[in-house]
Formats: sequence, structure tokens, C-alpha cells
Amino acid sequence: MKQNVHAKNMRNDGNFSHHIQTMSIRQAAEFLGYSIKTLYKKNSLNEIPYYNPTGKKVIYLRHELVDWIKNGFKMENHFTRQYFGS
Repeated sequence: MKQNVHAKNMRNDGNFSHHIQTMSIRQAAEFLGYSIKTLYKKNSLNEIPYYNPTGKKVIYLRHELVDWIKNGFKMENHFTRQYFGS
């Protein structure tokens, strides 16, 4: 099954670009093996790194989800600490 992951370019020092893979809630649920309902609950409890910049569509960064798994399902990522203030 082909996973449709969006890539965004971010510039670092103007010399090269990094590709940041974003996932929809459906893609993140499939990636993690959770139901969409479970992800919404984890979002509301701030248990998982996610972003909701428009107040409507929730997005996840693949590398943050991988870090979250590696850290034993704890939010230890710099970006999520900054975003959630923890």
C-alpha cells in the first residue's frame, strides 16, 4: 500500500534544504497502528506530538512520531516541548 506523505522544504543556513514529512491524522493512525479516535484522544491529552495551526486540520511530523516512539511514547522532542511548553 502506497502511503501518501506530503513533503515540505525547509531551508537551513540557505545552503541546503531538508524535507519534512507531514502526515494527516489518517496517515499517522495507520503509521502508529492506532484508530483515529485514539489519536484525537491522545491529542487532547497532549500525549503525542501534533500540530493544529489552523484550528481545523491536525498534522503530524513523521520524524517527531518516530522520536516519540523511540522515547517510550514520551514527548522529549525539542519542537513539541516548545509547542506545548512542557
